[in-house]
Amino acid sequence: MPVVADGRIFVASYKALTIFELGGSAAAEPEPAVQQQSLRQPAPAELPPDSHEIFGTIETISGSSLTLTTRTGQRVGVDTADAWRTHHSVVLLVGEPVTVFGRYDRSGVLRATSVLHAKPSPIGWPPDR
Repeated sequence: MPVVADGRIFVASYKALTIFELGGSAAAEPEPAVQQQSLRQPAPAELPPDSHEIFGTIETISGSSLTLTTRTGQRVGVDTADAWRTHHSVVLLVGEPVTVFGRYDRSGVLRATSVLHAKPSPIGWPPDR
């Protein structure tokens, strides 16, 4: 959605901002002055100690447990009980891409503190951490 301010039109898109300057008279055809600026992606917030953020597609769901397949094909067991109890989970559906925040327990299961929607393709996912 364009925004007009100080005689300029600001148009934002993914990682770019285009600024058009208004000029000329009403009879003349204005020529916009285009100025491209690259927007930097903000650094991801720091995770608490021993916490992880992983991206993947839900393969199976059984109660509060699910199996997530990551971009590398690794299968990760996730327990979403705490995320559901604290209302920090989206509705879980097989085949949906998600971002999971949590801590691994001794058995290797990721205990989710929150589960969010992820971009539809692994190309748009940041690295797991």
